[in-house]
Amino acid sequence: MKLAGEEALSQLSGEGFSGVSLRVTGVYGTAGSGRSHKWTGLFDDYLSGREIAPRVATEVHGEDVGSAVRLMLTLPAAKLVSGVFNVSDLVLDRHDLLALVAQETGCRNPLPGAADKSAVNVMKTDRLRALGWTPAGMALLRRTVPELLGRR
Repeated sequence: MKLAGEEALSQLSGEGFSGVSLRVTGVYGTAGSGRSHKWTGLFDDYLSGREIAPRVATEVHGEDVGSAVRLMLTLPAAKLVSGVFNVSDLVLDRHDLLALVAQETGCRNPLPGAADKSAVNVMKTDRLRALGWTPAGMALLRRTVPELLGRR
């Protein structure tokens, strides 16, 4: 369904209109008021001492997604090229994420083992980066974890 939509948008592209699709990986960040963020259950399980299965995935902060959208909406038409642009930032292992949680909380529960990062299909973001998009990387993740834990 998504691919069909991208193909239809591409066919509509022409002079004066550039159809652009943003393919976004797992999005993390603070949730809206009264909502839970994507890692609430994972953090709760870790802090409660429950066993955590190893896992690694690609992630991007919601602010970085917003900057990609803003870039596409404000890019001069002469620079905008139709097509698919991948939006992704980190290959993040639960082990590394929960190590940040442990550091922030002082929790000494065992961390999950490291997952096999070579098994992750990492989307190339070269097209978007060539237009000037730069995600905030680990620095933003490190600033976000305390917020996700309710600490600022």
